[in-house]
Amino acid sequence: MSRPAGLNIVTETTERELTTVMSNSFGFGGTNATLVMRKL
Repeated sequence: MSRPAGLNIVTETTERELTTVMSNSFGFGGTNATLVMRKL
């Protein structure tokens, strides 16, 4: 599989400090939410 230019496709576990995270929730009837949090 060739890798598209500019995309970092992660294929193994990497150790990183998390500064920004995102959580998606999808529900029946279109009840959807996304929460993005950033460490200050």
